Amino acid sequence: MTTALLEKVKALRAVTLSVTLLIACLALVSPATAASSYGSCPALLKDYPNGVASSAGAASRVVKAGFVKASVNSAVYQANRSRLDPDGNGVVCESKRTASSLSPLQLVFVELVRKEGSAFAPYTDVELLRLGRTICKILDDGGEMDAVMNALLDSRLTDKAPALLGYSIGVLCPGHEQFLKDYVASFG
Repeated sequence: MTTALLEKVKALRAVTLSVTLLIACLALVSPATAASSYGSCPALLKDYPNGVASSAGAASRVVKAGFVKASVNSAVYQANRSRLDPDGNGVVCESKRTASSLSPLQLVFVELVRKEGSAFAPYTDVELLRLGRTICKILDDGGEMDAVMNALLDSRLTDKAPALLGYSIGVLCPGHEQFLKDYVASFG
């Protein structure tokens, strides 16, 4: 890893605690979703644009094979594996798009955001990056939390705003880490 990337990873670790506290403060709970059975890959890809893996290990294996990391959801995978995983690699409908178009730092951001759950499944990697960059641009322009929340309202992701905000700052614009710390402190 390059020194710059290592610095970004260190900054991300520092922000992780702040994000956790922010999430706890806001007490956001994502609703459980039942495992859905899909008749085809195009139908599944509408909800899970990068496919669905049975485990984190299976998702990592397809990344090594040049695909974008699939969402991990064992229940959805099990409900669809007999029809939609003909190669038996533990991933249904893996994305044909390769991850090479994203920088290592962008891949870190997308992977972290995707781990937050199915609320992000309808968004492509590029759309997630656009949301993260929008947050950074608002903060670069001196915007406050209200402006960030308004941007996320337009994307229907307000319940995941703390995670998206934390990862955006931690990975894409760590110069705004103090903004996040001040925001979290405002609840204490």
